[in-house]
Formats: sequence, structure tokens, C-alpha cells
Amino acid sequence: MRGMIMFLVALAAFLTLVGVVKRDFSPLLKCGVLASLVACAVLFVVSLKSDESQQNSVRELAQRFNSGEILRCGKFEVSQKTFNLEFGTQSFVSKNGTFNNGKVVSFSECEGVKK
Repeated sequence: MRGMIMFLVALAAFLTLVGVVKRDFSPLLKCGVLASLVACAVLFVVSLKSDESQQNSVRELAQRFNSGEILRCGKFEVSQKTFNLEFGTQSFVSKNGTFNNGKVVSFSECEGVKK
């Protein structure tokens, strides 16, 4: 899905650029449109890199949990003994019969996760 959105944004930017170059606009307007497109492209790439960094951080956290490491998440110590990993919601859910019964801890509360 994300790839399709990237393709559509790139296509729209290309068509806008072609439309501005082919038309009889002033050079100042053409430069302004080009600068805006470049700025949007830079922001888009920075956004992708930030998302990638956060995804790597979440993957690392899940790997640490699955290897049996005890994680510090807010005021809780999260381990496989007391919590289940819910990757879809990016959280840990306490197991039945534990002292934290029913508690949900978000990945973002854990140490070492980029927010």
C-alpha cells in the first residue's frame, strides 16, 4: 500500500513539473514550483527514514522479548513469564493469573524504543 502511495505522489509531482515546464509561466514561478517539489521530496524521504528507524526499533524490541530478555517498560518489567507479545497492536498484554492481569503495555513505553 505504501509503495502505491509513493508511486502516485511521484507521478503527480512529475506531471506537475511537466505541466509547469511546458506552459508559458514566468521563470520565477517555474523555479518556485520546482523548489516546492524538491522540498516535498526531501520531506517525504525524511519521513520514510524515520518510519524505517521506528520499525527497526520495534523489531529489535520484539527480538529481545522473544529471546527471553526482561524489558523495562514504564513501571513494569516485561518478560515472557508474565506477558504475551501482541505484534499487531505493538503491545504486551499480561497473562491471566499474573499480578498484572489485564494490563496492556505499549511498545512505546519501553526503554530503547524510538518514538
